[in-house]
Amino acid sequence: MRAEKVKVISKQGLHARPAGQLVTECKKFKSQIYIRWGDKGVNAKSIYAILQSGIKCGSEVVVECQGEDEELACDTIVQKIAEGLGDT
Repeated sequence: MRAEKVKVISKQGLHARPAGQLVTECKKFKSQIYIRWGDKGVNAKSIYAILQSGIKCGSEVVVECQGEDEELACDTIVQKIAEGLGDT
């Protein structure tokens, strides 16, 4: 398993458009991918779970990846979140 912290910089947090982009990126990988913050966590391949999470701008989250491509998956997803998922 690989885990890495990243700060959400999307202006409105993980609302519909950036959440959709996040899920699209996550589905490119075979690994299981979770977004965790505090005592909560969601499957990053589920648009419903991401939208229900309520992750706001400025939140520090942990991207956890487990599977055969976990290194690349974690690096890619952390980078996408750090760049704002097209919503900065």
